[in-house]
Amino acid sequence: MNQLKTMKKILNFILYGFNIVSIISLLLAYISKFISPSLFWIASFAGMGFSFILLCFIFFTFLLGILRKWKWLLLNLSLIIVGLPNINLWFQWNSPSQEQQDLRVMSYNVRLFGLYAWENDYKTKSMMLKNIQNQNIDVVAFQEFFFDYENFSLESYSKALGMPYYYIADSKILRKKDHFGQAVFSKYPIINASPITFPGTSNMSFYCDIKLSEQKVIRVFNAHLESYRFQSEHYELLKDIENGETTVNQNLYKKTKSLILRLKNTMIKRSYQAEKLSAFIHSSNFPVIVTGDFNDTPHSYTYRQIANGLDDSFVEAGNGFSNTYLGAFPSFRIDYVLNSKHFKAIRYQRVSIEGSDHYPLVVDFKFANP
Repeated sequence: MNQLKTMKKILNFILYGFNIVSIISLLLAYISKFISPSLFWIASFAGMGFSFILLCFIFFTFLLGILRKWKWLLLNLSLIIVGLPNINLWFQWNSPSQEQQDLRVMSYNVRLFGLYAWENDYKTKSMMLKNIQNQNIDVVAFQEFFFDYENFSLESYSKALGMPYYYIADSKILRKKDHFGQAVFSKYPIINASPITFPGTSNMSFYCDIKLSEQKVIRVFNAHLESYRFQSEHYELLKDIENGETTVNQNLYKKTKSLILRLKNTMIKRSYQAEKLSAFIHSSNFPVIVTGDFNDTPHSYTYRQIANGLDDSFVEAGNGFSNTYLGAFPSFRIDYVLNSKHFKAIRYQRVSIEGSDHYPLVVDFKFANP
């Protein structure tokens, strides 16, 4: 009998211990978007893993219910209810709209249109452009854009997309002919544009003013914020963790420490970029649409800085989960289309187009004040 009681106490201790850890992790995830990683970067890590933390927390809550631990169950349920607005950033169930859109916008990290897939003989680029053109887009914003004066010329992009107007912002030029950066192509005239650069990085943003009619000009931001730039050792570690093949040794410690430092430093750098971009967004005299690859989740300080005062088209018109990245963290939503109150998102689509490690986003807008 005593052994049974002792075993029960041990199991309760383990359960409560894990539940306390999950409570602390969830609370850190909740507050992560309010605190700059330069001040408290551990919260940013919790925010990045919000969906995993929430699933673990729900599991422990379910277990507490089965075991009739009512006080703990009530506490857990209260925390879930408090955090419901956070869950909305990850999952939506909006009814499809049948309204006719006034403007269709795409945001797409194209990963250089398969520049280094030489064995494809440029077929990747042609395939991607054809699929984009089939979406009947009015304005498209590209991140990780590339052009040269031969096989990837601006004229070839413009013709393939059926968009005569474009603005290109170079972040890097190699051999005086290979241009890397970002771009916006439009069916409507671009009457003004300006780059937004960040110190010590090739990541950048820009805005361009697009004239839709004599009475209506909008400002489109195209953002590509700091990337993690993982090295081969980081990808090896992530793959080992995914496959459950990690072995505790000195090499694992070094790889883990290197990965954590890379994540921490990138988050801090990205927070400064988000603050700068936010200042440009909120000083705009025109209706605003913000597109881009933020390289951060909806539970981040980066997202909150940029999205503050704007609507998230996924929240307004999306359905289900919308992970946008196909790389090392496939469950993450890091690409966005945000908008000021001058617009209403009526449809949000994550389109399946092969050729990149990101999904393109297509959003249909109605003008709130025609």
